Amino acid sequence: MKTFLPQEWENVRSDETKPSVNKAQDINTQTSSSNNNDEDTRLKVERVVNLIEQSKVDITIGYDAWLKIGFALSDEFQETGREFFHCVSRQNGKYDQRETDKQYDKCLSAKGSGVTIATFFQLAKDAGIDISASKIQSIENGSLDFWNFGSSKKRNEGSGNADGTTSEIQKSKNPKFQSGVVGSKWILDEAELPHFPIEIYDSLPSFLKEVLSNCISDDDRDMMLMGALACLSATLNNVVGEYDNDDWAPMIYFFVMADAGMGKGSLKYCRQLVAPIHNELREISERQIKEYKASKKESKQGDDTSSFEEEPHRRTLFIPTNSSVAAVIQQLDDNGGIGLIFDTECDTLSAALKSEYGDYSTIIRKGFHHEPIDLNRRKDDEYRVIENPMLAVCLSGTPGQLYTLTPQAEDGTFSRITCYHIPFKMEFRNVLVERTSYEQGKDVSLRDRFYQLGIKYKLMREAFFRGGNYRIVIPQQFCDEFNAHYKLMNQETVEDISHDMQSVVRRLAFTIFRIMMLFTSIRFMCEQPNPSAFTPKNDGRIVLRCTREDFVNAMAIGDVLIYHTVYCYAHFPRSRVATSIDGKILSKKDRMNILYDTLPETFDKSQYVAASTKLGYSPSTTSKWINSYILEGRLGRKGQNDYCKVATYSLCSSGVG
Repeated sequence: MKTFLPQEWENVRSDETKPSVNKAQDINTQTSSSNNNDEDTRLKVERVVNLIEQSKVDITIGYDAWLKIGFALSDEFQETGREFFHCVSRQNGKYDQRETDKQYDKCLSAKGSGVTIATFFQLAKDAGIDISASKIQSIENGSLDFWNFGSSKKRNEGSGNADGTTSEIQKSKNPKFQSGVVGSKWILDEAELPHFPIEIYDSLPSFLKEVLSNCISDDDRDMMLMGALACLSATLNNVVGEYDNDDWAPMIYFFVMADAGMGKGSLKYCRQLVAPIHNELREISERQIKEYKASKKESKQGDDTSSFEEEPHRRTLFIPTNSSVAAVIQQLDDNGGIGLIFDTECDTLSAALKSEYGDYSTIIRKGFHHEPIDLNRRKDDEYRVIENPMLAVCLSGTPGQLYTLTPQAEDGTFSRITCYHIPFKMEFRNVLVERTSYEQGKDVSLRDRFYQLGIKYKLMREAFFRGGNYRIVIPQQFCDEFNAHYKLMNQETVEDISHDMQSVVRRLAFTIFRIMMLFTSIRFMCEQPNPSAFTPKNDGRIVLRCTREDFVNAMAIGDVLIYHTVYCYAHFPRSRVATSIDGKILSKKDRMNILYDTLPETFDKSQYVAASTKLGYSPSTTSKWINSYILEGRLGRKGQNDYCKVATYSLCSSGVG
């Protein structure tokens, strides 16, 4: 797998391949001059221009500023700075492509203006753009880097720099995984799918560390962390956080996809973490129902029916996956809107969805956003509505079972489910050992061990609930970092894969926010045994602020999950991901090359739009590719919206042909 190399993108032509035509030599001299500039300057300009586009800041206000920007870019990059000039100029409401080209031509011809690239950076800084390299994310030709770890001292131990100082940044990636990939940036082979960075496991809340101490592999540990969070999320209905101007509970949806026999069945132990809560709910409701029936029987014998009350509901945490739509809605209603759909063989749920697909998938979609779910049964004259459903989902299954559960990406069910794929490994673990008995207090079965952890969590949760209700607050600095990160991820995945990615990225971001809520809540439970000592705020909730540690851990998890979710999406039987004749998934680079090869030697905008439409590419994306071809040196510009491939450009410019 290739890493990002700027020189490969710039497609610099060697001296041996220079055309002999004079005009072409001038072009190559400009290209060579551009490539001799400090590489850091070009990358920094690209980053600043990206930030300008993202924030939609106009730094060209006033003709004088616009003129200086043109001089600065033309002085530094000559012809290859033209597209930077257009990107910056587009932020002005009076932008005109033809006038912008004319202005840049004047700047190119006015050599020795005295304005340097430093003026461009200063104008950007004056407009509020942070031009410091340490603040700008790595945006190398559209390459979103992995989330960086913060300044936790514990993480920095043993990671010194050459100058003896300690680095405050560690990449959140598997050591074998390269970020900033050219070509297949987002769609990876299953062997390349990254694991959660090992650093996060050192800083998780202590209860989660205890849960994960029983894991046997990286895949197992990642799966168990997400499974534990999904199960625990169903029990924290007294926690809210603000996202997109509304309050939300922390329930998440999680699916583990793997071939048969790859260990996904271990997810069943996560069920034990909340089984004690489920069992208590059921036992209490069964006892209440039994007492109600006995009281009703006694009242009937005394002919006194005036004191009859409504029969108590049978409350449970788990909602069986083979339930009908009516049964699911009834159970959610009985539970006060709370429920956990859990199964390690999701074909049971898939069968239910197949028989009642429209209604059942609606429950899953609405439950994710706490949208009201209602049921109207004419036969029994019954109407039920769950105003604020708080549903969590934790499932595992084979690829076929996932695609039966969510047969198409467009209906919205898939984008709500965060996926993790366990790749195939040819191995057989040592599963058989001689043991006559378990030693008291030392060795118990995994099922019992997790159930004991479930009892511990139940006691922690009871103390947590005695404290009241809680509001999780994400500090503004973290909010800004979160918004910028997912804005860029959304842009890149949509351009590189398909429009379906917008819903995937938006809902992944929502899930990562909920994981921040979960980390914050669980850490508070572990560190504060007496929550009732805290004073609620004006809305009656105790405010818990997300720490940098929990924020960074959640963001690092999100940067791994996007690759797993995209992998699952790309292998949909009816995915909109482009493939070659032999079924190979086409990367952005592949599709750019296909379009380039399709274009004639000379063409205008109408021709490249027609060619891209025929290939199924959007015109807006194609226009960006045209700019990339120019920056790479593969295209030349004959005039307004007229282009030539490089060899042809040399001939056209010299008047030959």
